[in-house]
Amino acid sequence: DVNTERSGGARNNGTFYGGATINKTQYKLGGGAGEFDGVDDFVRAPTINFGSAFSFSFWMKGPNQDIGASVVSWRQSRFCEDDTTANSRRIACAVDGTADILSTTEVYDNSWHHVAFLSQGNAQILYVDGKQEATAVDVLDTPSDDVTLGVRDFSSAFYDGLLDEVAIWNRSLSANEVRNLYLRGAYRLNLSARACDDSACAGETYTNIQSNNITAGFTIPLNLTTTGRFFQYNITYSNES
Repeated sequence: DVNTERSGGARNNGTFYGGATINKTQYKLGGGAGEFDGVDDFVRAPTINFGSAFSFSFWMKGPNQDIGASVVSWRQSRFCEDDTTANSRRIACAVDGTADILSTTEVYDNSWHHVAFLSQGNAQILYVDGKQEATAVDVLDTPSDDVTLGVRDFSSAFYDGLLDEVAIWNRSLSANEVRNLYLRGAYRLNLSARACDDSACAGETYTNIQSNNITAGFTIPLNLTTTGRFFQYNITYSNES
């Protein structure tokens, strides 16, 4: 957990540096996303021991291509960053200092994309938007180090964009788990309701109740402007496309 607004000894709490902040109007899940300016913003989490297997996943929205800018890194030689090829707009990840695994999807397009990078022994897999896109075989040079968001080695390759739902596991996720993580953020639950004086609800209009994604159980106030003996609700799912 690298949410700087949480606390507690059981969590790996992050610390904001530079002007990094939480954008509470543009985000995928929860109440905000990390925002980085590409100049000096980053988040640093304490040292994490990955062992021989790990998984990273995150939502990113990169409006600009900053060649070589690091989205997530753990030490100088392990990172997910913007591909260093000009106009590529793809993301590349590595565990040994070389960007050996490259996406086919262009993720620097001012849209939200879900990225998952998995490593099991010497095998790595890269997923974008729930689909496997590339594999590699490389040796993890060290199993533990500080994790940073938006920068590499605390002083270079600053990221310009948004990050949300950054998560780390000490195991390699399954393909189904990665897809479920993507679907959790890709689809939105839209809830509307209406109170009616007849069972057909003739002439009554729906009132929008909830247009954001509901990911955990909580009470949603209806706040209907009309009352009636009958009640109807309408639930639809949607995505950005």
